[in-house]
Amino acid sequence: MFSLLPANCAPWRRAVLAPALLAVACAATADDTRRAGRYLDRTVLVHDAARLNPLRQVADLRFSDRISIAAALRTALAGTGYRLLAPDAHPHPGTRTLLLGRLAMPHQRFDGRRIDAVIAAIVGVGRGYGLEVDHGARLIRVVPARPGLAR
Repeated sequence: MFSLLPANCAPWRRAVLAPALLAVACAATADDTRRAGRYLDRTVLVHDAARLNPLRQVADLRFSDRISIAAALRTALAGTGYRLLAPDAHPHPGTRTLLLGRLAMPHQRFDGRRIDAVIAAIVGVGRGYGLEVDHGARLIRVVPARPGLAR
């Protein structure tokens, strides 16, 4: 067994110092914040529902004002196993225009939100666009909710 305490440490000191060292070791590994390039700080908390559906992970996301909607979606999906269909591969011109546009100011910060809710907010699900999720291929495609947007 490996110990950070010296071998000649008195037993009473071991009883006092061991829990403190354990707390420091646990605190060092408990940080789930990841730096993903210049545009995002990401904190993810994984629970049982997220293990069954990775899009239900709770995350803190902060995006730059210079990032495109497609780049924000790809970054939000990082670590879920899902990927966004490339903007050029979307068959609808309106969808391509949306994905290549800049991220709106209200969508630059999400604290304690599920990944699927973040994606829905950024895309505008229910306000002209929807999502098609292929869970087998782990692929997400943005589609217009109304036929008029396909032009």
